[in-house]
Amino acid sequence: AHCRSGYRCFLYSHSPHKPEKTALFDELIDRSVPSMTIRQAIHLLKPYRKRLIVIAIYAIIISIISAVSPFINSMMIDNGLLQGNIPVVIQLVIALILLLLLDRIVQYLQRVQEIEITNSLGKKLKVEAFRHGLRLKPLIFKEKGFYKTMSRRFNST
Repeated sequence: AHCRSGYRCFLYSHSPHKPEKTALFDELIDRSVPSMTIRQAIHLLKPYRKRLIVIAIYAIIISIISAVSPFINSMMIDNGLLQGNIPVVIQLVIALILLLLLDRIVQYLQRVQEIEITNSLGKKLKVEAFRHGLRLKPLIFKEKGFYKTMSRRFNST
């Protein structure tokens, strides 16, 4: 919906109090960088398939730990605190601490895998952009300069 001033009202199509220029958003979108299809993204992530599977397994382990913790809390209250059985409470508290520690270790390992993929993929994309830049005609660099041309490509990856 357009307001009287020729602006499009953003999120408030019924109210002219928050107008936004449509051209503002058009300037933020770089149409010269082609968008990636899902097939291309899957092809790009193919070398990282094993790491992605490991990340998924870690996520399952973290979910299982999160699901088991309330049951241990329930057992601690029912079998330990309500019955006054202190050794059971101590054992279940130790079990909860170990589960928490295991959860943190698995989260750490999962994050390490994510960082490895991110760094490797970023490096790969920048190398490909640089190789592509080396194949460009010198006229392009003469018009915009090497730094501007390459930094634009690096920042878009």
